[in-house]
Amino acid sequence: MKRRDFMKTAGLAGAGFLLLPGISRKGLKAAALMPGLSDPAMQPKFVNYAPNALDPGFKYAGSTIGVGPTKQMTGLVAPDGVTPLLTNLWGYGEGGVYTWPGKTIEVTRSATPFQVTWKNQLIGRSGRPLKHLLPVDESLH
Repeated sequence: MKRRDFMKTAGLAGAGFLLLPGISRKGLKAAALMPGLSDPAMQPKFVNYAPNALDPGFKYAGSTIGVGPTKQMTGLVAPDGVTPLLTNLWGYGEGGVYTWPGKTIEVTRSATPFQVTWKNQLIGRSGRPLKHLLPVDESLH
């Protein structure tokens, strides 16, 4: 089968999906027009700069790096288009301050190996691991 013929068939199959009984095309349009976080047209683009990885203030000073929960501005705004929303993340840092992306590890070339100690701070007060940020399907083995 040629690519062109496949694309025509796939296009007809996709169009047929919208015409299946029980699926309202009006409902699909309404869902697409609802403002919200998942609507890319409602979110400002490229307004937050990424950290400068070469900035001396964005480099690790020590060799112990923690991994822990944080809230950070990732660029999302509320449906009003103005109010910034913080996003729950797991980041890297030192001294209990975590960022995403993590700071830069800079090592000069030397005969001495560089060793990093990782501290897992993704543990709750009960001593158990924190619940994952996203839903996890536990029905799969």
